[in-house]
Amino acid sequence: MAITTVAVLPPAVREYYDRLLLMTAYPALVHTRFAQKRVLPEKMGDTIVFRRYSRLSTVPIPLVDGITPPGAPLSASDIKARVDFYGNFVTITNQVELTVEDRVLNESARLIIAEGKFSLIDMEAYGDSYGDMGQATERCAA
Repeated sequence: MAITTVAVLPPAVREYYDRLLLMTAYPALVHTRFAQKRVLPEKMGDTIVFRRYSRLSTVPIPLVDGITPPGAPLSASDIKARVDFYGNFVTITNQVELTVEDRVLNESARLIIAEGKFSLIDMEAYGDSYGDMGQATERCAA
């Protein structure tokens, strides 16, 4: 007589499937906390220019009554930032949506968001391989 053991049972019978999925680790992106965020108006191009003035040099010369001290020139620098669009998608069939017990659409959305954050990290770390993303262009003007 044949004996049925655990070894011959299919995995669906031997294993418990926990429907609560494990959490995926996401990057914190701490380097973007202090970035300036601006909304570019529609139809106004894909580049924004930020300008800042340089600090004036210190003057260790005391003021003398009746004599105007030499002035200091102003200098400004422009920093340009260009908007680029990146994206990804996941193809899910109706059959997967109807038959798989996981929340495939919700997890796909979370993974796409995480992929976008990881792409930002990659572009920050390896800016040259992604064009000039992350590399600010500075020009000094007198």
